[in-house]
Amino acid sequence: MRLRLLVGTGLFVTVVLLISQVMIYQSIAQMLRKEIRMQLLESASILAKSAELETDKVVYEWQEALESNADASIAGLFQFWDLKTGVGVGSPALEGASLEIFYGELNQPIIQPITLYDGRPALAVGLKLLPFLDAGTLGEMEKIGKFLKPEDFPQVLVCARETATLNNKLGRMKWHLFRAGSATLLTIWLSILAITMWTMKPIRELERRFEERAKDDSGPLPEIPDDLPVELRGLTEAFNRTLKRAEAARDRERDFAMHAAHELRTPIAGIQATLEQALLRDRPADDLRDRIGNALLVTEGMRGTIQSLMKLARVRGRIEKVEIAAFDPRVLVKEMVEIERPRFRDRKLELSEDIIGPSKGFASDAQLLKIVVATLLDNVVRHAPEGTDADIRLELLDGMLLQISNACRGLKAEEMTRLFEPFQRGALAGGEGAGLGLSLAKEIAGLLGGELKMDLKDDRVTVELHLPSLKD
Repeated sequence: MRLRLLVGTGLFVTVVLLISQVMIYQSIAQMLRKEIRMQLLESASILAKSAELETDKVVYEWQEALESNADASIAGLFQFWDLKTGVGVGSPALEGASLEIFYGELNQPIIQPITLYDGRPALAVGLKLLPFLDAGTLGEMEKIGKFLKPEDFPQVLVCARETATLNNKLGRMKWHLFRAGSATLLTIWLSILAITMWTMKPIRELERRFEERAKDDSGPLPEIPDDLPVELRGLTEAFNRTLKRAEAARDRERDFAMHAAHELRTPIAGIQATLEQALLRDRPADDLRDRIGNALLVTEGMRGTIQSLMKLARVRGRIEKVEIAAFDPRVLVKEMVEIERPRFRDRKLELSEDIIGPSKGFASDAQLLKIVVATLLDNVVRHAPEGTDADIRLELLDGMLLQISNACRGLKAEEMTRLFEPFQRGALAGGEGAGLGLSLAKEIAGLLGGELKMDLKDDRVTVELHLPSLKD
């Protein structure tokens, strides 16, 4: 970016400077040449008035002044020609040399470049004119009876001014403009380099912070430097948001693995307990068949749990959407209770059920709802004191309300909200589980458009699951 800025700005400034220098040079050169032209025309106008017609010839006042006063000085390069006689008279500065003769219509000056007698370039004006006739000369002509007309004595005046000096000045001006432009361009480049280095400093600092963050991806997101250009602040914030989403996705994947282990540990423990009891002593074939059937039932539940967890992962990754279909929540809850009932009996937990209202075509995602119900029942089995009771109440009046209440010891009211966070178990830290079940259940409830809450009153905890009936 810095190289592009330097090269791009340098080229642009170079072109702008070149155009401006050319325009300055052309403007000054045009002004100086115009000044020379004006001076030539002014000189020609003054000198044209010095040609006077006498009684027998044309005389030039500037020449008479030189003849009458040896100290008189007439500057300039000019020459008169008498077109009638072809005689030419030049100024003292010509030193006997002649100028190129050219002219146009009467009293119409023409300006053109010429080459002087010594080879120098010059600019000259050529003017065809008539000598003037004053009143005194007319009186003398009347006395002698001889009248001359100015039209019979046409004159040509060529007035020149060398331009070698001007060309030299313009050449020096070109060099000065080149040096000034080069110095200006160098100054601008150095200024751009300094500004770029100053501007890039917070960017390099941000780069350093990102590199440090890459070495320790568990640290906080890199802070944006206060002096970072405003144009890059939005890009950096967007990058931080993207990085945060990527890390959140990674955390979700890690949590999913923990959730999967958490959800599968319970049925595996159930299968293990069933088979261990079957091997403790000799049992009748019918008893063994029942226990093996229970183990198969738990295995079938494991298969459903795995499918549900995989579905949750796909829903999280937006690979799959929540599948909405009508089903009877009463049947689903009873099925999940029957799966967990042996564990309730093993811990001598009394379980009462209360179901209110018809299903009314309730619609949601049954597979995800199974995970929530299984998690809530598993929490009761693992954390309710042995020999206590638990109540399950299901209302199907407006959506679905599932309440599970059980005795609980050691929990505090301020811990209720934190229990929904991963790895948070409050006063139950010494028991089983990793503290992931409720966080998973709460996330699923949110995916289904519902809410999961927990309340503690009189050493009894109540979990409420509110779910709306979704439309296809």
